[in-house]
Amino acid sequence: MEWFSRTFTSAHQTKKIPGIKAARGALPINHFLFDDCLIITHVNLTSVTNILQFLEDFGAQYGQVINFDKSSILYSSNLDPSYCDSLSHILGVKNMVSNEKYLGSPLLIGISKVKSFEEIKTAFERRLANWQGETTCQAGRGTMVKVVLNAVPLYQMSTFKIPKKLIKQLDTLQRKFFWGYKSNRGNNPISWSDMCIPKEFGGQAFRDLEMLNQALLTKMVWRISTQQDLLCVKVLRAKYFRGEEFLHIQNDRNNNSSWIWKGIEDGLKTLQRNVCMEIKMERRLEYGRIIGLSICMKNQFLLIQVIKVIRMSHKPR
Repeated sequence: MEWFSRTFTSAHQTKKIPGIKAARGALPINHFLFDDCLIITHVNLTSVTNILQFLEDFGAQYGQVINFDKSSILYSSNLDPSYCDSLSHILGVKNMVSNEKYLGSPLLIGISKVKSFEEIKTAFERRLANWQGETTCQAGRGTMVKVVLNAVPLYQMSTFKIPKKLIKQLDTLQRKFFWGYKSNRGNNPISWSDMCIPKEFGGQAFRDLEMLNQALLTKMVWRISTQQDLLCVKVLRAKYFRGEEFLHIQNDRNNNSSWIWKGIEDGLKTLQRNVCMEIKMERRLEYGRIIGLSICMKNQFLLIQVIKVIRMSHKPR
């Protein structure tokens, strides 16, 4: 796959498959390559022909053929539909549907955010359907909730702000399973919010999904502010805060900003409220020396979530 990525990078430099800029001054990008490949380029016959040629060369050298039946294409809304249909026919791929996913996350987010992320709820229900909550002890159900269910939305939560309505639905599914409901009605001896309090504060340490989402978004914001050389940071800077210091952004961007950026703004507000400079004086120095940043969270439970997320990301592999 390294050959594949280098070939597309070279194709951009030679203008055979030119990349697209997310904003004026941003770096042009013509592909993303992880488990799946996402190709971004200009809509013209030359680019389509070159893509097909590169894919054919890749299959001839490595014996791996692209499955066009599982591939899809998305065009800009200001293009002629008949011209787009002609290019789709040449490529042999179908048009992208609204619920298309890339690495498990929605590529197209519509007006209904709950519908865009309903796959998380479906994953919860699919796992709960295979578990017999009535015959499992409560300790076992608690372990299943903490280890399995709480891990399902982590990937999406680390990038997107999950709607509160959907989080409430996920909490309902977890609560019903933990208390062993036989139907939609049951007794809740303790509120779910109290169950999510850490054990050292008298709770059962279930994850508060809304607070976990906030902690993961805050972690992403911290990464943006400390790793300025990342490609995604360069693109975001050109798109949303060109010429500004990221941690000092005060005004919300326009309403046309992406759902990812809205989540970043939410995490940024948390960081701005709780991060401060720690300045100490050296005995033999005339001026103070900034030794680093310290997190001063007023919400101790949110602080615990942020610390756990940071520790998870720095575990040795």
